[in-house]
Amino acid sequence: MLCGDDSSFNRIFLAWRRVRYWVCSFSINQWSIEEELGGMTIESTPFYNALWSTSCNGTVMVIQETAEPLKRVWCLFEVLQTLNRLDKSNAARFEGLHFTTRSGVLNAGTAPVDTVLKIGAHVSDVYFEHARATEQKDQDLINREVQAKGGFAVLNRFVRNAVWDVVLESKGKLETSILEIGSRLRVSTVESGEELQKFGRVIGVTILGASGLREANSMTVAMPYCICRVLGNTAVKPVRTGTDCNTLAPQWNSGPFYFEARQVVGRVLEFSVVDDSCQFSESGAVEQDDLLCSASLPFDRLWPSGFSGELPLQGRSAAPGAALTVRVLEGGPGEQTARDDWPEL
Repeated sequence: MLCGDDSSFNRIFLAWRRVRYWVCSFSINQWSIEEELGGMTIESTPFYNALWSTSCNGTVMVIQETAEPLKRVWCLFEVLQTLNRLDKSNAARFEGLHFTTRSGVLNAGTAPVDTVLKIGAHVSDVYFEHARATEQKDQDLINREVQAKGGFAVLNRFVRNAVWDVVLESKGKLETSILEIGSRLRVSTVESGEELQKFGRVIGVTILGASGLREANSMTVAMPYCICRVLGNTAVKPVRTGTDCNTLAPQWNSGPFYFEARQVVGRVLEFSVVDDSCQFSESGAVEQDDLLCSASLPFDRLWPSGFSGELPLQGRSAAPGAALTVRVLEGGPGEQTARDDWPEL
């Protein structure tokens, strides 16, 4: 079960201690499998009951570079039930399939890029129709369920699309890291007090709107808001816009939000477009908001002349050409002036 509090920031980036897991190997008596499987009907298996519990918010697959779990029939069964839940209208806040390794969560872009690429390459060669079970009757039972769903091609496509999303997320994280390093290298001279004084003590960020969004979930209507944070500087509190309801082209016109220039020098402004859940679980906890997509603006793009224009959005809910429109000016309230020499994107 995922639990949140009244802070939107905490709802998106939940601490691991607030997440509970049902783990097959620990939850089932491995010395009494026949009894645990409840007579071998799909609906009576512990796997099924755990995945269809109202407190279940997603499926986590611990996977290694060779993608071995995808070659086992019972893992295939859990992927199938994950797909079934995503297709149900009462699962609007079900998070779907997540891949993890010992080095990080692939969906969050925290795993090493080489690990993601190796897993992606192996998954491209894995076909669920070749998955095997220790017992033939288990394999026959689950194969019948797969055929009733539409066949192995449906599941193969589902997993490949999920892994492709992981690859794109990893690509976005890598590009953001490269931008941050490049920003620090190119503007190292700004660290001196004299250069920083020329730029100004304060910058103001205005988040205007976004275009080209796609629904994160076909069962819900997008209610997006945007969060701006300074990557690599936890001392700077993130800021957010209001929520624009029922739209894939939000117009927030929020700001300006003010940051001290010295806190932004050499870093990257990250803009996260998030879908406001506005929902509560049966336990009364606030549901987790969905991260739709994000954009980045390195400091060297806004120094020394500011920035006004579109930033490309990346993520699972960003259609080709999706963009975020922002404006960044130097100076505090009443001090900002428009410039004729805005840098081009």
